[in-house]
Amino acid sequence: MLQVDLWYSRPPRLIVKLPASPAELGIVDPLPTFQGVWIPSYNEFGWHVAPGTAIPDVRGVVDLARAHQPEQGAFKAVTLPITEDDPTPRATEPSN
Repeated sequence: MLQVDLWYSRPPRLIVKLPASPAELGIVDPLPTFQGVWIPSYNEFGWHVAPGTAIPDVRGVVDLARAHQPEQGAFKAVTLPITEDDPTPRATEPSN
């Protein structure tokens, strides 16, 4: 899934939902001139585009989103650890 976050995150952020981290998937950053940020709790790989910056060529990001789109449904959500005693994130089924 490909998203453009214009509300929550400032400056605007281009986001791709992935089933695992870019490192685990062996992904080469499609926007190397922007700082890519992986947010594991949301399965999001994203790039901030600062105001006044030229709009990047996002074809590589679109291709990345297509390559990792589930055949149907949503990705399994990754939750943060519940306690310090058990720091392992848990995969859970999305609720619809």
